Amino acid sequence: QVFQSYYSQYAMLHEDAGLELIQGLTNPKNRKFLNDNQDFENTVTKMIIYYQKSKIIPEEEKADDIKDTFFIIARGVLMDWAIKEGAYPLKRKMEYVMGKILSVYGIIPEKNI
Repeated sequence: QVFQSYYSQYAMLHEDAGLELIQGLTNPKNRKFLNDNQDFENTVTKMIIYYQKSKIIPEEEKADDIKDTFFIIARGVLMDWAIKEGAYPLKRKMEYVMGKILSVYGIIPEKNI
């Protein structure tokens, strides 16, 4: 539930930023401001480490690699939303998609998605 909530906030931040800004993120030159996203990503890494220590997520995969996977998927949701010109509620789609990937890691049961 914590991860789901975190990525819901991620979606809301981007939805609030506006469609044009998200569409602009597809240009690598426009992505420099994402360096400010470090605190958000560091918190996700800390949550992953917590779940690894709690034996919910296997420790074979590095926490940073798992975090990268989560953000690749989350950015994919943002890109799809931008390509479709905001045709659906971003927060709801983010919760659904991230719920699917989180269930793969055993963080939340599939039935709760």
